[in-house]
Amino acid sequence: MKMLICCLILNILLIGACDTQKPSSGIPFHVCKEYGAPVSYGEGCHPGIDFEISPGTPIIAATDGNVSFVGDSDQEGSFSGGIFVRVQNARHFDLIYAHLSKVFVQMGQPLKRGQLIGLSGTSRDGVPLLHFGIYKIGGSSQKYSQTYDPEKFWLDGRPQCFDPEADYSTFFREAITLPIASGAYAKKLVAVAEK
Repeated sequence: MKMLICCLILNILLIGACDTQKPSSGIPFHVCKEYGAPVSYGEGCHPGIDFEISPGTPIIAATDGNVSFVGDSDQEGSFSGGIFVRVQNARHFDLIYAHLSKVFVQMGQPLKRGQLIGLSGTSRDGVPLLHFGIYKIGGSSQKYSQTYDPEKFWLDGRPQCFDPEADYSTFFREAITLPIASGAYAKKLVAVAEK
């Protein structure tokens, strides 16, 4: 019951935080599997957040970092279904972006918050989503015990969309914004991706 209430609150926060900036599809995204939800793999708890979004939605860097992996799956092969990108945020943590249909980054590339990483795709069973997680550096993407709760890293303590006009220089490097572009910025990134 507590998990269900947390999921509902997070969904309300996500939609409320972005209600003036919808993703490019015009449909609000929401969480279809929250952090810590029961799963049948790994250690039995979901090691990230699954956002249900339309395929082709721009996925962006949630904070600054360097691309440390780009491929069809992680080391354990758990994210088959789309492309997997791992980004290291200084010495703080790794960020995982999984089930992408297309990527615009490469190994070793430095990223700035809001920079286009790729376009969302589907899981191996055809569900359109983005799996996003925060891991200990070098940690296994399958092990819940090697993850961090995103609730502890949201910029200003709440999920919020990236604003290309905002100055994020005063925030800690480990503070994250949502990894999904929205509003006019999402449309601009889709146009760039289609070139």
